[in-house]
Amino acid sequence: MAFLIHLDKSTLSQASVMGLFKDVDISKSQYNQLFTIFFAGYLIALWPGAILAQRIGHKQFIVISLFLWALLLALHVVAKTGAQMMALRFFLGFTESQIVPSTTVLHQAFFPPKKSPWVQLLWWASGSFANVLLTMVAYRLIEDAKAGPLVGGLASWKWLHIICVILTFIVVIPLAVWLPNNPSRAKWLTTREKVQTIRIIRDEHAGI
Repeated sequence: MAFLIHLDKSTLSQASVMGLFKDVDISKSQYNQLFTIFFAGYLIALWPGAILAQRIGHKQFIVISLFLWALLLALHVVAKTGAQMMALRFFLGFTESQIVPSTTVLHQAFFPPKKSPWVQLLWWASGSFANVLLTMVAYRLIEDAKAGPLVGGLASWKWLHIICVILTFIVVIPLAVWLPNNPSRAKWLTTREKVQTIRIIRDEHAGI
């Protein structure tokens, strides 16, 4: 999930040099505001999102958020004005705000404090890998666009968004099936493993 979140943040930066200003009626001032308005939506939704996640379950909240996040990212392809882009970025931040806190709650339900740092390390490392991968994909798209029109006649920055949307759905579907709200609901653990996991978390006074 950190991989997907970092993809989005890098996508906007890459789009600025891939034809965004040519296809969208947006000024450089509005473009800079896209980053600010994203975090405005993020902060506004943070507390309500936390309450909702507690009520419906963190797994359900994460899956729904990622699904909506992918749809909003896809709508970037048809945006025509700076105002439309700003609205999309606001709601994108809105849907993303609780993903990291909910994921933290879930991983603390499975991993004791001694192992938690390694989980966090893998989480943020995957985010860094996303930035590197997206840069490579963007470069390939730019080079292909120079050689001739891309599939569907779409600009390279639009295809970059489409690729991110596809990757998101590839992740969301397995999460909807396999991601549990707690160890007792983990389909990939045996009954013995569930009991051991819960006992370890209880003895370490970990989890939330």
